[in-house]
Amino acid sequence: MISYALRFLALTLSALLLSSCSIEGMAEKMIPESVRLDAQKHVDALSNNDISLIISAFEADPEDETVKAQLDSITAQIIEGPEIRRDLVGANASKSFNASTSEGSQSQTTYDLTYEIEKADGFMAVTTTYNLNEEGECCRITNINAQKFEASPFRVGLEAMKKGLKIAAITIGVFLLLLVFFLVRRSRRKKAANA
Repeated sequence: MISYALRFLALTLSALLLSSCSIEGMAEKMIPESVRLDAQKHVDALSNNDISLIISAFEADPEDETVKAQLDSITAQIIEGPEIRRDLVGANASKSFNASTSEGSQSQTTYDLTYEIEKADGFMAVTTTYNLNEEGECCRITNINAQKFEASPFRVGLEAMKKGLKIAAITIGVFLLLLVFFLVRRSRRKKAANA
């Protein structure tokens, strides 16, 4: 019983430590610096209502009707004005394997970053996706999307969840410490009574 309680205490403390980790810290470990820097450039440009970087990155023809429609849908989601706050609210690195009879199996690494930007008139989320390029080198942008919101779509919820996890982990940790203390004390009393 005591060893079970100690293991559970270790898991709880691990959960507490993980809940205190920041998304920025995880992104630094999971996602190459070149991807993070390029994503920040794209977010800077979109925040300033500049789509020239997107046109250049995708080698898109802005006169093409399909491209123009896609660019218009992105610019329609951009909120004007100076930034009040910017947070990295999502970071993901995933690897997939494609089986091909002609070329054998190939792995594909994908990196996703999501930023939340707060401005006076609302919030904007910008998501970028990067893959290895044709030569298998890191990395080329394959998708960028912007979406506007009236309220914080990610950060406020993440902060509330993080705070809740910390409170729960501390409560469980204190409970388990008290439980271990009472179990050890009871065990010593039994040994003393049997002696």
